[in-house]
Amino acid sequence: MSLVIATKYNGVQLGGSIDSMVGLFGYYRDPSRHAKDAQPGTNVVPMSLGEITDIYNTAFAETFSAEQVYKKVTGIQHATYKEVDDSYKGNESKYNKSIKWNEVIYFKKDKMYLMQIWWYRRSATSPATPDKYTIEGDKVIIL
Repeated sequence: MSLVIATKYNGVQLGGSIDSMVGLFGYYRDPSRHAKDAQPGTNVVPMSLGEITDIYNTAFAETFSAEQVYKKVTGIQHATYKEVDDSYKGNESKYNKSIKWNEVIYFKKDKMYLMQIWWYRRSATSPATPDKYTIEGDKVIIL
């Protein structure tokens, strides 16, 4: 396992299931990924279908296609899911400011997702720093 994957996907399945809002979007506690022009006090995170596919393919032994992942995300638990016939790119400010709490929006034209995560500051875990783990072969040992 590479350090990049361990850090990037820290939090996958935090909510007990990758098919839930918390489990799937758990690693987006990283504030550098949050939209800067969202409403104050909100945590709005954009990500592509490709990124979500990478999460599924990192969390499970089997390999998922983008179409399989798209179908899974449409039924995500603990979130309000909707699709819009629009692009996120070029309309970032409009959607970053209007997305609702615990909502996931899929943009059909550019295969992007936008989600508003309410629990960011309450998270008990965060991406590890090098002094908190060691790498032994293909394992990451948390100290």
